[in-house]
Amino acid sequence: MKFNLCKSSTVSLLVGAVAFTSCVDNDKNLFDVEKTKELYQSSFPVQNIDPSMDWKTTQGVNVSVSVNEDMGTNYKVQLFDANPLNKNSNARLLAEGYANQDMKLETTMDCPTALTTVFVARVDNKGRYIVKPANISNGRVAVAFGNGNTIVSRATRSVDFTVPTMEAPYSEQEIASKLQEATEIQQDWNLGAMQNWDKNKYEGYDIFNTPNNQPRFFKITSPCTDILYSSGSATIKVIVATKLTLTKTPDLSGHVELIVVAGGEIVISDGLKLSRTSQITVLGDGKITGEKLELTNVGSANPNYNAGTIELDKFTMSEPNGLIYNCGTFKVDNLDIRNNTTKLVNQGKAYIEETHTRCTIENGCYLEVEDFDGVLRLGELSSATIETYNKNRGDNPDLTLGKNSILNIEKAYLTEEHFHGPSNGYALVKIEEVEQLNNFQSAGNIYYEIKEFDDDISTEKWMDRFYDALKNSEGTISKFGESPITIPAGDCTGEGNTPNESGEEIEVNPMNYTYAFEDNYPSAGDYDFNDIVLNVSTEYTKEKSTNAIKSIQYNITLSAVGATKQLGAALRLVDVNKSAIASVSFDGRTEMRSTLANSMFENSAIESNGNEVVIPLFGDAHQVYGFGGNSRPMLNTDQQRTNEVYTLKVIITLTDQSKTAPVLTKDNLDFFIAYSMGNQSPRTEIHLYEFRKYGATANGNVHKENLDAAGNLTWGISVPEFKYPTEMTKITDAYPQFEAWAQNHTSNLDWYKYPTDKTDKKYIFE
Repeated sequence: MKFNLCKSSTVSLLVGAVAFTSCVDNDKNLFDVEKTKELYQSSFPVQNIDPSMDWKTTQGVNVSVSVNEDMGTNYKVQLFDANPLNKNSNARLLAEGYANQDMKLETTMDCPTALTTVFVARVDNKGRYIVKPANISNGRVAVAFGNGNTIVSRATRSVDFTVPTMEAPYSEQEIASKLQEATEIQQDWNLGAMQNWDKNKYEGYDIFNTPNNQPRFFKITSPCTDILYSSGSATIKVIVATKLTLTKTPDLSGHVELIVVAGGEIVISDGLKLSRTSQITVLGDGKITGEKLELTNVGSANPNYNAGTIELDKFTMSEPNGLIYNCGTFKVDNLDIRNNTTKLVNQGKAYIEETHTRCTIENGCYLEVEDFDGVLRLGELSSATIETYNKNRGDNPDLTLGKNSILNIEKAYLTEEHFHGPSNGYALVKIEEVEQLNNFQSAGNIYYEIKEFDDDISTEKWMDRFYDALKNSEGTISKFGESPITIPAGDCTGEGNTPNESGEEIEVNPMNYTYAFEDNYPSAGDYDFNDIVLNVSTEYTKEKSTNAIKSIQYNITLSAVGATKQLGAALRLVDVNKSAIASVSFDGRTEMRSTLANSMFENSAIESNGNEVVIPLFGDAHQVYGFGGNSRPMLNTDQQRTNEVYTLKVIITLTDQSKTAPVLTKDNLDFFIAYSMGNQSPRTEIHLYEFRKYGATANGNVHKENLDAAGNLTWGISVPEFKYPTEMTKITDAYPQFEAWAQNHTSNLDWYKYPTDKTDKKYIFE
């Protein structure tokens, strides 16, 4: 407030005709409770306040974090209100300690009531972070790192996946034998003909007497062009041991198997279509190259197999239940698999430019795709590198990851995506940029490394959807190169993965809680809540091997003085015996305490009067910044700014240094302001509403009759990271949602994050 109270030996405070303190005249009490109550209520910026409102914006949460990783390693554990790996998150530290295979971090932390998600970081001895988002549920956070027994339920199923393998359908010896027995194809032959179809053409070739249910082995050992033709229903097997050029699409029916062996190559200039139960087999250094190959064969009984090289512009499989195994090199510009039950199984190296949206790839070795849409499954110790992932939203876009598999994605479109990691061991997903995110789900053990989210989706808080997907799963987030998984380099794993030697430094700032007071109590105020503003953060000194708390440091910053009278401040520790405190010492701007001399507080570490722990902080807020006497300007409320703000460090050393749960939480921290008018004694104290039941300190007065009249109105609030209103700006004008919160304490819990968007004047101090 901006005015002084009149001086008297009793504090007789009048507003209009109403006395705000008790006094007695001729044995008659002049204090009018009803008029005082009416004036308080009409002056307060909110009417119809929730009867259950206690003005608290914070909660206490029980924490349990286990780390089941390297034996003998003690890991630092930190809990944040936002993702500390996001450079724009401004994450605040809520709690920290240590955990290893034999010791959990079990403690209690303070955090905003509005907070429903915390980010739990595990930091190794090289400063590398992995982070898990976790829900606050029923006042508890439980998180497990590593492969120990999890203490959270999995959101969806994890998968232990193995990519199937296929042995070569023919051995070298079998091929050599068949080449000896096979019949060399002649020009214009119909490979499915019977001998009696054309005696002039087929007479003397016993192979044309072979029944349809027995295979006919043909061979091509001299370079030729467009020699393939087959009609009928015979089972045809053609061993291609040299270069076969197809300048036009051959007419092939029945069951035809093209077997390309060492030294053989089929060059497709136009197209090759194998229908019904026809198939291809490529062995050794055999090759199929050129334009388009279409397979319409059905069923896994006739799988296609490549152990050589397939290099084509387009590879099409359009029918259900089709299958191609690649154990060699598979290079295709357009992989056109159009049925969810048809798939490419890769146990070699596959290089693909684009896939159809119904494509399914099971990768057991090395895969590169420029534009992938569809279903992808990675086996153990396999890798896939994808430039654009599921931009066109393939049908049922599921991803399955085996143990020690690596997926590298440049641009990820995670819409309706379900990622399934292993239950034994971990997989690694590295994403350069997330372009879209909606209804993403994750399950199983997956380390995620995400370099950045697209600016457009970041501003819309789409990141929260990704974090939500990882809650109650084994998924973690790391910076690039910091996931604790070592995967050796190799033919299937490419460069593999080796964690960086050290982690990127992360700035860690503890959560600040702002204590904002009105100074005119027991009179009504102007409710800009800036007459004294304290910002307070907490640091614990812990025994690393046990998490036992040895001392607690409170960093107390005097941020604003929006009053014109002398005000002091102190900290009362409620429900704490003096015997629990071994000592109180001070650091930082200790000269703040020099203002205690001749003030309303004792000039001591702990006030001696009474059994409570009362720690005086300063006796004159103006004097802290070099003002006093008749010069008492309002500071840092948008009129006059100080060059800096001063922070006093209060260090409380505990008597019992064996406990891991804090002896002091925010619920014990009764920061209050006080003033004395003239020779008034005791001092007038202004406490937060939540501490009203404790009354005044031994040296103070809270004018209980006024508090009773005030009901649950308040002259002080404590708010996380609060940007307080400017001078003479009611809190409801600065923060429109404050009113709704005051009328229903379960709604608009984060009202302080949404200042007014009005621009006619400055509403909050920054």
